[in-house]
Amino acid sequence: MSPFETIKEQFPVFSHHPNLCYLDSPASTLVPKKVIDKLCEYYENYPVNVARGLYPLSERATKEMELVREKSARFFNAHSLDEIIFTRNTTESINLLARVLLPKLKKGDGIAITAMEHHANFVPWQQLCKMYGLELRIINFDSNGTISPDSIRENIDTNIKIFSFVHVSNVFGTILDAKKFIQIAKEKNPDIITILDTAQSAGNSLIDVQSLDCDFLACSGHKMFGPKGVGILYGKKKYLDTLDPFLYGGEMVTSVTDDESTFQKPPHRFEAGTPSIADIIAFGSALDFIDFQERNTIALYEKQLSAFAWNELEKHFGQDIILYGPEPSSGIHSGILSFTLSGIHPHDTAQLLGQEGICVRAGSHCAMPLHQRMHTEHKATIRIGLSIYNNESDIERLIDGLEKIKKFFPSH
Repeated sequence: MSPFETIKEQFPVFSHHPNLCYLDSPASTLVPKKVIDKLCEYYENYPVNVARGLYPLSERATKEMELVREKSARFFNAHSLDEIIFTRNTTESINLLARVLLPKLKKGDGIAITAMEHHANFVPWQQLCKMYGLELRIINFDSNGTISPDSIRENIDTNIKIFSFVHVSNVFGTILDAKKFIQIAKEKNPDIITILDTAQSAGNSLIDVQSLDCDFLACSGHKMFGPKGVGILYGKKKYLDTLDPFLYGGEMVTSVTDDESTFQKPPHRFEAGTPSIADIIAFGSALDFIDFQERNTIALYEKQLSAFAWNELEKHFGQDIILYGPEPSSGIHSGILSFTLSGIHPHDTAQLLGQEGICVRAGSHCAMPLHQRMHTEHKATIRIGLSIYNNESDIERLIDGLEKIKKFFPSH
């Protein structure tokens, strides 16, 4: 019996769409009622700005928001709550870093990423390198969609000043050994700055930034049962204290004259302007929701369901299907699974499944360099992403839907 047998009752979308088979959680997870209620609470009870008003409503809003900073620090085991910066999402967090870390680089220095990065952790570094004469070093994956520690050793040297990589691939579902990779990188270059993209792992994995020893970490609330519009950037205080602001404006200053401005200490130095207050406050409820379910339990369940899906797809479609990434038996496969059906375009597959109420993702999944290396028929794949509101019946519906699609394409 699933530990999440009745979990759908906590997600209002299923009461509005009882036939929904949602397999697109890597794009965005669904949102539980307690998170929606917290959003409404803010707008109904204290819908004012933070850190500006010396009156009870503003003080309440500020307190609620700062409580989420404390929760986030505990969630990732940050050394200090001052190491938690509120952003809009993982993309903004990484772009922020690409901007503020630039002064630490000189022409000819290198930045290392992997070939399985989401565009959010690929394009910012690519463009930075093009604009400022830096080297972009791309670490390739093997035929199983994995990256070995030896590949890290071979590609990291003293010329590489930043190593930014994904924790879990949003295409292959591969769980990379982040702690090992960071350890190797720092052995090869003690001054290297390491950045971990946890967009696909923060909501279902125990992540301890002190144990990992990553210098920065980024994640998105909307992939963690939270609202859109809020993300977290963790950074070691020793770095944040030395970095200049990303945006200039209100609340990030301590004083402004005609000729000079001075800035607040981190994290507020990096939070110019009015934040997405309601989303941040509701994100705190999402963190509570995840902790109540227990991250280890979530991760194990998603792995088991993914293994079931892999085996069923293989059993029903045999040589007509190509499954990408490490097999579930490898122990490094998450709840994300990508595949293609021979002779059928992934977009056609996704659209026809959608008409059956089955939501999957089709395309390059914002990972074009990865798909170019895979040499897939259409430079695209079909992706399913499993979460706690999924079960084996969802996989069976997917199989039935794919069987109908095969019959829909006689040439197949």
